[in-house]
Amino acid sequence: GLTEEAMAAMGKRAIASGKPLTKVLHETANLSIQMGAKFGISAKLISKDMGEMAADFSNFGSLSQTELAATSVYARKLGMDIKDMMGVIDKFDNFEDAATLAAQLAQSFGMNIDAMEMMKAESPAERIDMLRKSFFETGKTLDQMTRQERKLLEQQTGLSGAALDAAFANENMGTSYDDIKK
Repeated sequence: GLTEEAMAAMGKRAIASGKPLTKVLHETANLSIQMGAKFGISAKLISKDMGEMAADFSNFGSLSQTELAATSVYARKLGMDIKDMMGVIDKFDNFEDAATLAAQLAQSFGMNIDAMEMMKAESPAERIDMLRKSFFETGKTLDQMTRQERKLLEQQTGLSGAALDAAFANENMGTSYDDIKK
């Protein structure tokens, strides 16, 4: 299920890691099948997401194949696509922005975010998981928020529209990136 661009990205990833392409593709297929069976998600969707992330080397180049698979499963379990997670990447990439956003989230919503942990997180799934845990700890729900509060939360988290709803839905409260990674 890989596109031409994703296959080329997998080749570049293989060269960068010093592994043969066949080994990288085997690992992708193996992880996709195992994670798909474990979490009830199509292996083809997982491998497609892994290829998409591999093509975005600047944002996902530091992640291992296992972390790519876990990120895909996490997004799919929340009801999101990889593209939906991209907004959170740039929001917390430097300390100044991370500290400012952490302060704004604390002031606006009572969320307690560790700016250093957010900045150090490599995967957007890790960042979203931290945001979700902090949001759920406040006891608030999206249903209780006004349109203006939702817009503010979108601006501060980098998640918009349906991605915000998926990330902060009460139905997904038990979904944890750490559990999926294990």
